[in-house]
Amino acid sequence: MSTASLLFAKLLLEGYQIAVETDEPCMDPGPGEEANPTPYEWKVETKDGDTIKKGEHQGTPEAMEWFKTHFLEESDGFGLVSVTNKPLPKLKANGRSAAGAGDLVIGKGAYITKVDDPHAHAYGLVELKTDDSRVKPGQSVLELASLSRISRFGRNIALLATDCEDKWQLYYFKDSKTILQREYHHSTSNGRKCWEDFKTLIINAETRQLQAPTARYKQTLTGLEEADEEEEQDLGGFESQLDDSKTKALENQAMLEKLANGLAEVYGERPIVPAWATAQAACPDYYL
Repeated sequence: MSTASLLFAKLLLEGYQIAVETDEPCMDPGPGEEANPTPYEWKVETKDGDTIKKGEHQGTPEAMEWFKTHFLEESDGFGLVSVTNKPLPKLKANGRSAAGAGDLVIGKGAYITKVDDPHAHAYGLVELKTDDSRVKPGQSVLELASLSRISRFGRNIALLATDCEDKWQLYYFKDSKTILQREYHHSTSNGRKCWEDFKTLIINAETRQLQAPTARYKQTLTGLEEADEEEEQDLGGFESQLDDSKTKALENQAMLEKLANGLAEVYGERPIVPAWATAQAACPDYYL
């Protein structure tokens, strides 16, 4: 399974006027001396003595319970929901595209566990990796940007990526156009510090002064113009989806029709989209 590099993610997000910056590693263990809990065990031993490794999807439900037990406090009012089977909005710009799903969303427990679309009410994401997998910055920034287009909190959300042991990273919009990536140096309480910083961000999601996206599902003109040479990426939990040729043809025709409407407003006469540029003509498999 291929991986989206951070460079790929940066080039794609430039089409949305979003930059990605890497912060200095956090060496601060945080207040108090409370250590991390016993790591979540991604491997299980059978009765026959064999060791079986859980995959991310297989281990997500139990990892979610691990988070609830060791990090969620009832007084905070937050809840976690698995969204591994709920795709995030596709990102498409600068001749590149990426789509897929995250692992866990966090939101107010009274709502997030009951609504049909938990993404719309999500304060943030928790991205899980197994203990022998690395955290993928490219995947994480793309998931954060994608969720910001559907969450009602826009770019005020945050993402925590971890293997539930010694890898902890935090991603958030430091301003309306910049995602900041911060890694937490391994120590006895790095997970606690990362969680506390993450919790501070999501608690303030309703009040942070960041400009929200102007349109949740708006595709950039650059992305449409370069769709024929689009580079796809398989991003692990944020997997690629090949464009359906009929859908692309319909999108291109819709763009031309919109352009024709604009010209009509300016010049008083609407040009006709030629037959060869229609979706039926451009897509050989249109009627299949």
